[in-house]
Amino acid sequence: DDQMKGENAKANMTGFDFAWIWKTVENSYPVTVANPVNVWDGTKDYNLEGTGSTTDPYLVKTAAQLAAIVTGNNSEAFTGKYFKLANDIRINDTSSANWKAFALDWVWADFRFVGTFDGNGHTIDGLYYKGSQRVMGLFSYVGADNNGTYKTTIKNLNMTNAYIESTAADGAGFVAGQASRVAYFDGIYIDDTCEINSTVKGAGGILGQSGYNVFMSNIAMNGKVAGGSNVGAF
Repeated sequence: DDQMKGENAKANMTGFDFAWIWKTVENSYPVTVANPVNVWDGTKDYNLEGTGSTTDPYLVKTAAQLAAIVTGNNSEAFTGKYFKLANDIRINDTSSANWKAFALDWVWADFRFVGTFDGNGHTIDGLYYKGSQRVMGLFSYVGADNNGTYKTTIKNLNMTNAYIESTAADGAGFVAGQASRVAYFDGIYIDDTCEINSTVKGAGGILGQSGYNVFMSNIAMNGKVAGGSNVGAF
């Protein structure tokens, strides 16, 4: 059946995951990806390729490496450094309808990410958190360092199938729980498969809470956000 071959397969085989597991073949049926992207195992990997400079940024290739830079090992080692996604990252396997029942909660840290995170046009899929931790998102806290030497920029990033359900006092956002003291967000796309449910105040599509000197541009927020109060699209 030609409707199952080539690019036609994407439109007619709707139960197949062409983003991560299957790929189309011209004039033939789909085949599985030779080395499908592995989901996160709950660990952190601080071994990053690169030096963290503008010309040689740290390359983030796995969810374990992403978890490492989000938490920063609660140190200042990553302050002012440059990071770039080298490929799409899948935190949890979202291929089944009930994926949330088996998902791992994403990491949180009492640590402010200060630096540049370039998504490089790639997608982070399957971010999940359900609990009572305040200030929750892909990053917990972002912004400038205490001396005001470095600012934070998060750019060129897509997010799909993100789910955050929080009963915390405040701060739930897909990209960051809280941002302040000079933070820039540019070229961020939040897919309509993303959802936040917060029972109290402070929930937004990009940020849960925003302080001063926070700037956004080229944002597309198609996700769903619900909260008790102080709820917004961004």
